[in-house]
Amino acid sequence: MLWLPAAILASIIPGHYLPSEDWLRFSRPAAYTLVSVSFVVIFLVGARVSKHTDASAYVDGIFVAGLLVGLFYAPMADLVHKNIPALLAAASGSEVKHSYKVITADRPSDKWCRSPIELEGMPFMTRLCGTGEDFRAHLSPGQTVVFGGKGTWMGLYVEYMLPP
Repeated sequence: MLWLPAAILASIIPGHYLPSEDWLRFSRPAAYTLVSVSFVVIFLVGARVSKHTDASAYVDGIFVAGLLVGLFYAPMADLVHKNIPALLAAASGSEVKHSYKVITADRPSDKWCRSPIELEGMPFMTRLCGTGEDFRAHLSPGQTVVFGGKGTWMGLYVEYMLPP
């Protein structure tokens, strides 16, 4: 379904795009609906193509749907929460500022995210990546900071941080 495009978009969108808290509140029902509809469709297809003809076909459908939706939940939710708004911001964004609350800025880097900053209310695996030590040195947990850059009301590509 939408898993492949979602995964491809997730790999293309750089780590310095952050969705706004307003957009996350607005888009959560759409993300949950997308995941729920995907589960139902996969369940029906799984039950229909099952080799069983009795109630075991439904168990097969639940297993396949649970497995696939469980594996691809984050990319499908990110499609709504992050990827589509990031493409809109890149295509038609202007100068915006959004405020966020810092959870932590001193986590070690990993192979997916160098110099991460974790922010409150962000979806699973959404962190601000690629920030310098001097940038992170001014941040502390619980602090509200304002990030600015190119974007829309849905989020922005972080280019700078206003002094906390």
